[in-house]
This record gives sequence, structure tokens and C-alpha cells, in this order.
Amino acid sequence: MNRFLIFIFILICWSNSAFAQRTPLSTENKKAISFYQAGLNNSRRFQYEEAVENFENAIRKDGSFIEAYFALGSVYKKAKDYSSAIRSFEQGIAATPTQDKVYKFYGLVGETYFAAKEYKKARGYLNAYLENNKQIKPDTESKYSLLLIHSKFAEEAIKNPVEFDPEIVSKSVNRFPVQYFPVLTADESQMIYTARKAIKPGFDEDIYIARKDSLNNWQRSKLISPNISRQGINEGACSISADGRVLVFTICRDRRGLGSCDLYISKKVGDNWSYPKNMKAPINSPKWESQPALSADGRTLYFVSDRAGGIGKLDIWKSTINDEGVWSKPLNLGETVNTPYDDITPFIHANGKNLYFSSKGHPGFGGHDLFRTSKLDSSWTKPVNMGYPVNDMEDQISLFVTPNGQTGYFSREEEENFQYRSEIYRFSIPEGDRVEVKSIYLSGKVSDKETKKYLGSQIEIFNQESSEEVFKVQSDSVNGEYLVVLNEGGRYGMYVSRPGYLFKELDFDLKQSDKLLSYYTLNIELEKVKAGTKKILKNIFFDFDKFELKESSIPELEVFADFMKKNKTVKVEIQGHTDNNGGEEYNQQLSENRAKAVYLFLINKGISKSRLLYSGKGSSKPLADNNSEEGRGQNRRIEFIIR
Repeated sequence: MNRFLIFIFILICWSNSAFAQRTPLSTENKKAISFYQAGLNNSRRFQYEEAVENFENAIRKDGSFIEAYFALGSVYKKAKDYSSAIRSFEQGIAATPTQDKVYKFYGLVGETYFAAKEYKKARGYLNAYLENNKQIKPDTESKYSLLLIHSKFAEEAIKNPVEFDPEIVSKSVNRFPVQYFPVLTADESQMIYTARKAIKPGFDEDIYIARKDSLNNWQRSKLISPNISRQGINEGACSISADGRVLVFTICRDRRGLGSCDLYISKKVGDNWSYPKNMKAPINSPKWESQPALSADGRTLYFVSDRAGGIGKLDIWKSTINDEGVWSKPLNLGETVNTPYDDITPFIHANGKNLYFSSKGHPGFGGHDLFRTSKLDSSWTKPVNMGYPVNDMEDQISLFVTPNGQTGYFSREEEENFQYRSEIYRFSIPEGDRVEVKSIYLSGKVSDKETKKYLGSQIEIFNQESSEEVFKVQSDSVNGEYLVVLNEGGRYGMYVSRPGYLFKELDFDLKQSDKLLSYYTLNIELEKVKAGTKKILKNIFFDFDKFELKESSIPELEVFADFMKKNKTVKVEIQGHTDNNGGEEYNQQLSENRAKAVYLFLINKGISKSRLLYSGKGSSKPLADNNSEEGRGQNRRIEFIIR
């Protein structure tokens, strides 16, 4: 399933087999041809040392055997022995009888000089290839033209490195030959990642979870769940919601799937994960879907697909889920993010604004580099390469960034004698690549005020300045746990609701970012609906001396309307109250008009008049002393009483 670990082997076979298809060969020496063909067969079987030996034997039999030089150089190139690769290629060029034929090999030589970081020589060969080959295929011309751009970028980036000092994560996590695609919950207490017990075929990928102990150390990882990680099925490339309760991941070659790889979803209740469900259309298609990235609340999904309508081979797409649980038709992120090449492994930060991803098509080091972009309403900023040595000549294909934007987690592949190992690292994100808006998280438990029984409830968060809903989750129905993410620099209203209970609102002002902690703990108690119970609506706003509802009142009014819809037998009286400024008759009329405004809003939302009353109480029922502004502010209010 992991296309990027097996891709390295496919490339070697392709490079060598390409020479086998050139007819006729440049030699008639049967022994040389026999050694050459044996070398190609060795390459197909990943027997690289044997391949080198056979190609060298072919050259010994005929020193003018052009294809053998280039096949040998290709193996050395893949082994990152660039000096040997260049020597073999240049020997092949010297053995080529005509200049026209020589130019056909210049692209490969230019690639190798690029990989060896000899960018000036690389550009010389690449330009010669492009200028002197008259019938270049469009894809090939595009490939080498982009490599010229990469060479200029890489040359400058290496001269201006960013701070980068990665450290390997605990061996209790890195306990397999290969592990990759790490993601964490918002509180950084759980890491979920993909692992394989061996790189060899026959060992399927599974999803593992590691948890931190009380000393903040990673405990030994284990399979996330028998419902998710199953014998003989490749599961991996996962993403998890901030609260650790929604998991989207990839399964390939599954009989329930729509395409070669599909996305599946599982939800956690208490300590148990549900049996995964195929996300079906429109998320999945007959094509390839993988590498999901969930928003913090699990309601927006980014993923990678090669479906029709894209810009490149692999593109990043986006879908959102509505209140009925239906995912929207995926939208391509567009040409600012996606290129004609592969754009993969998206990660959307907890703030919902910063996207990190890997790409071959934006200026970089020639392979998959890590980039960052920021959301601007419905568009994205021009992606920025994260620089050297975060990116280098190797493939960097996934990144997770913590809510505070300071720490990144990634996997790094290491190779020795064609043996590969991949381990998970963490590092401090360079200052210039950190998120513009940090996120904090709020967690706790929701329970019944009287019985203390844990409750599953709906939690909604609105930006009080824009009235936009920015977060929506459910608390766990077994243990009552919840976790929400809030972005610094805003003012928010949080509403907790459940049928049969009064909803509860809380306000958070995150404007003063320098005084904020990275997390807060808050347990919430809900009160059952009972006749005579009063509820103050704290976020209903009017201009001075007016009774027209302000736009900022809409979120709480929507929650009030939803409360009435979910509790169909409840009847309420809406009461308006003022402070003691102004005459008694004036205050009574103002308070009644304000209560009526709320009453009319509910009627417009479909609530029956038979369930609603409204009245004005003026200044007759103060909650606090009217001699202070704080007291008068408490007295100016809208409340309702259960009848």
C-alpha cells in the first residue's frame, strides 16, 4: 500500500529495463549480451550486487557495450554511489559512436549530477539534452525543464540553511524495521502510525498506537484495535481527529473497496473502536484514494487521489460533512497547490488554516519536498518550500505539526546496501515555517449535575465576532470525555447540549495570546429540564436603547431553537429584563420588545406559538446591585423559564 517505499524498487527496474528495450543492442557479443540480460533479471529480483557484477562482466566482454554502461550506472545511481554512476555514464558516452546518440543520454547524466549536488554540471547536461534532441516527448521535456528549476532552487537553498536538529522518537515507538505517517492527538498523549514488521513482501502494514505515561514518556506501542488492524489486510496512512475519537485510514485491495485503495472510517466510544466502514462515494471512487488528513473536529477531510478531473497524477482533494453525516462532493484544491506532478500527504493544522504537504511539482530538491500554504477564504497562498535541510535530495513525504506550531513529527528513511529502514523523528519547526495562528485545546468530561453520570453531548463553538461555527464534536457517551480546539486571537462561545437537558454556554476570550496556556481542563455539568427552571441567555445582544437583535446573537439563538426542536414537549416563557436606568414604564416596554424579538426568531425557526410566551419585567427583578456598571450589566438580560 505504501507507494513511496515500493516506488524506489520500481524505479530501478524501469531504468534498467529501458535499456533492454533498445533494439538493436550496440554489441553482437553473445557472452556480453548474456551477462547483460542476467543483470537485468537480477535487477528485477532486487539482486543488486549480482546485477552490478553481471553488468561489469558484460563490459569486460565488450568495452563498447553502451547499454551495459548505462544499466550499471543506473544501479549505482539508485545506490547513491553517484561518483561510480557518473563514471559509468561517462564511459558509456565515450563508447557512443555519434554525437546525436550521445545527447540522448545527457538527461540521465544531468539527473545524476543533480543528485550529486553538482548543480552547474547538471544544468549543462540538461540544457544540452533539451537543446539537441529534436523529438523530445512533452512529458520528458517538462520533467527536465522542472529539474533545471529545481537545480537553481536547491543551489540557493543549500547556501541558506534553516535550523534543523531532529531527534529520534523513543524505541518503544520505533520498534519495527519500518514505521511512518505519524499523527498525534491534540494533547500529544497518543501517537498513531503505520508500521511493517519487515520491508519484504508478505508482511502487511498495520496501524499502531503509542501512549504517554504519567512521566510523559512513550509506552510500548501496540495494535490500535483488532477491529482495525487485521491479519492479511494492509491498513495504514491514517489521520485522527484532535480528540482521538475519529480515525480515517487506507485499505488497499479490499473486496469491499471501490478502487485499488479506499478510505475507511472508524469511531471510538469509550475504549473501543468500531468496525471500519468504507467511506464510499463521493469520497472513494474506482481510482486510488489514500493519505487522509482530518480537520481537528473531524468534519473536513483532505485526501489524495488520482481520480478524473485532477491537475496532476496525484492531487489533493477536500470534502466536508454535514449535520446528516453526508460528505460533500470532493473539490480539487486547485492549481495553486496541485501541480502536473504528484502532490501528496496533506496535513491540515489544528487551526484549520495551515496546510502542509509534499510535492514534486513545486521548486525543490527534485524529489518529494515538504511545503506549507495558508488558507485564504476559498483559496490558498503560494506554497513555500520548508527549506534545507528539512528538505534534501531524499523524499520527505509526511509531516505532523503540533497545535502550538512548534514541533513537527516525520519519518526518515535510511538505506544501506539496498536495505531500508524508516524511523519516526521529531524536530523544532523553523521559525519561518511556523503557523500564523496557534491553537490551544480545552478538555474535560460532561456529566449529569445531579447523578454525576457521564453524558454524550453535542459541543458547538462559534466565533462571537463572525457568528461562524468553527468547531463541532460529540463528547464520549461512555466516559463523557471531550476535547475541543480553539485558535488564539479570537472570542468564542461554546454550547453544550443534549436532549432532556438545558444547554450550557461558556465564553472564551483568546485575544491576549501572550497570557494563554497551551491547554485548559474544564468539566461540565448539565441540568435536566424541569418545570420552573430558569436559564439566562448570556449571548443575546442589543444596541443601546434598541430591541433589534444583533448579528452576534444568532449563534445562541440557533442553539435555543435547536433545544426547542429536540425537546418537543417543552414550553417556555421568554422574559426580558433591564437595569433601573430610565423610567419604569419605558423599561418595561423595552424589555418586552426585546423578549418579543427572541420569540419571533423562534417562530421563524419553526417553533410553534403554542409552546412560547414572552413578557417584559423591566427592572423589577434585578440579579445584582444596580449601583455598579457590573451589576447593571447582569441585570440587563434575556432569560427563559420552563413552564
